[in-house]
Amino acid sequence: MTPPPPTADDARTMYLLAGEFAAARRHLDQSRRTPGGLPTLASAAYQLHYLGQVFSDLTGEVVLRGSHTGPGATGQERQTVATLAAAAAPAARALEHFAEAYHQIGVLCLYADTPDDPELTDLRQRAVHVISGRLDQARTELRETSAVLTRAADRSGIRSARTTAARTRSALAHPSGATASSSDAPARAPHGPDTPPRRSR
Repeated sequence: MTPPPPTADDARTMYLLAGEFAAARRHLDQSRRTPGGLPTLASAAYQLHYLGQVFSDLTGEVVLRGSHTGPGATGQERQTVATLAAAAAPAARALEHFAEAYHQIGVLCLYADTPDDPELTDLRQRAVHVISGRLDQARTELRETSAVLTRAADRSGIRSARTTAARTRSALAHPSGATASSSDAPARAPHGPDTPPRRSR
């Protein structure tokens, strides 16, 4: 049975949430561009805090739709909260993997100035292995979270409708086929590595 598509408003919310998880994934990639390929403890703490906020945004959307789960709720409303709940599973796994990586980064920090010995060398190597593996898994789960939300939002058709409308406006504005130069396009607001975009609540 084909599930009902979300409303345009719900689809926009899903796209925004998907964008937040995608931003968390990009920020994770940026934080690993270090000589050792691992985030610093401060960077990991920031990312874990941000990811917790995004997860709260996701579950908060279900809280806001409490009436959509009770008697009288439409199939469309139930499908929306079901999609949001489904996205919470990979999002929670991403949090779990990242938290374990954060723990092991803390272990490396604890022994950063301790002279090497065979036991400590082994501990450090195991920590690095766990961190790399957990961050890879977190990245995979973040990508899946975005995909769950985007697939559901795409069924609303608002993205394709916007694309069609934009092409129509462009054709009317440039009947000869000329298009605006890239220098005329509005610049996107930059986001530094420690400031992934946050949507307003």
